[in-house]
Amino acid sequence: MNLPRIKTYTSIALLLSSIAMTGCGSSSSDAGTTVSIGTKAYVEQNTELKGDFNEDVTLEAGKAYKITGEVNFRSGTTLTIPAGTTLYGSTPSSYLAINAGAKIDAQGTVDSPIIFTSAEDYNVRSTKDAQGEWGGLTIIGKAPIHGGTKTYEAGTQVGGGNDAADNSGILKYVIIKHTGYEVETDKELNGLSLLAVGSGTEISDIAVIGGADDGIEIWGGTVNLKNIYVYNAADDSLDTDSGYTGTIDNAVAVQKVVDKTNYDSSGIESGNDKDTYDVSPTGDAAPTMPTLKNATLNVIGGAIYIKNDSGYKFENVIVNTKPSTVSGQTDTADQAMVTLRTTDTVDDLSGNPYGITFNGLILNNEVNPELIFAKRTAKDDSNGGNTTDQFFTESYWLNNVDITTANVNYAGPLFVSATKTIDGTAIINEASNKSTAARTAVTGADQSVFDWVLKELNSVTNGVTLTVEAETGTNQM
Repeated sequence: MNLPRIKTYTSIALLLSSIAMTGCGSSSSDAGTTVSIGTKAYVEQNTELKGDFNEDVTLEAGKAYKITGEVNFRSGTTLTIPAGTTLYGSTPSSYLAINAGAKIDAQGTVDSPIIFTSAEDYNVRSTKDAQGEWGGLTIIGKAPIHGGTKTYEAGTQVGGGNDAADNSGILKYVIIKHTGYEVETDKELNGLSLLAVGSGTEISDIAVIGGADDGIEIWGGTVNLKNIYVYNAADDSLDTDSGYTGTIDNAVAVQKVVDKTNYDSSGIESGNDKDTYDVSPTGDAAPTMPTLKNATLNVIGGAIYIKNDSGYKFENVIVNTKPSTVSGQTDTADQAMVTLRTTDTVDDLSGNPYGITFNGLILNNEVNPELIFAKRTAKDDSNGGNTTDQFFTESYWLNNVDITTANVNYAGPLFVSATKTIDGTAIINEASNKSTAARTAVTGADQSVFDWVLKELNSVTNGVTLTVEAETGTNQM
């Protein structure tokens, strides 16, 4: 954004004075009134969110607000963001955190969504693939999480408690773009970070576009998400950890590069905190067990990575993949569609209600059967390539994985014929092993509800089949 040209020494002096006062945690108005950062008055005067807020703030529709540094809304406060408002992070490390006990009321509309983006995008319009230009949006609640409470990995905020129905507010028709920042190794900001957020929170119609880490990461909590679209995350599109037990309903993930070499990334990832959970489902020590239903994942590389004895429920999910060509990423365990790592604590949960269940999962792939499934004994184990048969017989799967042609009960994974394409290339896999009735019953996401997202991406329109774009190389932080 171009600042007005300053023509007099008097104007320069006034400008420098204002900058100096802002750096000290305050700002002066034309009338000489000084206001402190972290206050409603400061936001109104400067159209900027900065500091720690201990009072409610309501933004004005149609305006653009800068997010500077780490911005916290503390317990007891509410940030209200009307439809059509834009918020942009001023630096890669800038992010907005709604702390435990605070609320966000961000209700956009299909025609006037709320946009969180970067200064680069706000000023000159970044490409849709841009990543790492600002931190992202973080919401922290008081719902159960491994260990009872947990410190946010990218900051000092603490979440967790025993209120499964905790309410952190509303996010609806929100676009979050060009996020992700590495605070330090294994401590990153994501597009949307949810820590111990309860089921009283409403999150629906969300798009996360371009992220240098995860699109959405959820630690613990019970919050449910609906109508979720994640595009071009560098790490995982959807990552669940620390005892999360909610449902993600009607989701699309388009992951252009799965990079095991630099990110250990996957289309979806799920795990447990190894030291703070138990395989028996009790309280805040219960294993992670998300439900993904009515979803379509378009992934170049490994699609599903389940570790540390996490459970998972798949209901009406379609996964379309083709191999990644990231330099050095040729190991079969890196290329597999599904990777299972269970030996951190136990290897066999077949007698436990926490495992992996299927009620309609179709895997469309452009790999041979040897690359369907990998089982690792450690994070860096490179000997995990296994056959498709082992995928079907693995005891971690809790329900009948039946691939007989006569059975129309589609409880198990389905390997279907090449009826899908990625980048215009037919997906090659095993011959159809389910009846037509079983295959057509698995439909994946209702993508018609994402027209407003596709308009933002400016790539496809209603009625056009979405395809994964060509891989362009390794994403960098």
